[in-house]
Amino acid sequence: MLVYRVAHYKEVQNILLFKSFRFVGDYEREYNKSNTHYYEWNKRYLHFFDNLDNINYLHLNEGNCVCTYDIPEDILDKHRGHGIYMDYINFEHAVFVDEYAVPTSKLKYEYLVDIKQLLDCVDYEDYIENGICNIKLLYKKK
Repeated sequence: MLVYRVAHYKEVQNILLFKSFRFVGDYEREYNKSNTHYYEWNKRYLHFFDNLDNINYLHLNEGNCVCTYDIPEDILDKHRGHGIYMDYINFEHAVFVDEYAVPTSKLKYEYLVDIKQLLDCVDYEDYIENGICNIKLLYKKK
């Protein structure tokens, strides 16, 4: 199933350099989160979204990357949850989105489909609705 992630350029560099997820991901804590996921102690996680529209609730800054993955549904289903994000236009409005918090130990380099770096994003709406931004393709699966 195709899923998407917004990643910092440093994370992308580590994935491409080592062809693994050993050096990426966050150690999540139960007491400091805004989603319905359960996190195991001392495991790294990456968050994915099944809809590109949901990334507008994240930090879509110039220089970040939009990564596309094709992760088997049986892995995603075990890590499905809901996240609470602030609306990027109306900051008083919270939005619930479907997301997957997948342990990096469950990810394989082969799941990576492509990585696009945002060089000059006009704004969130233009990128999400019209694809208007200057992007650089960093990686595409052969």
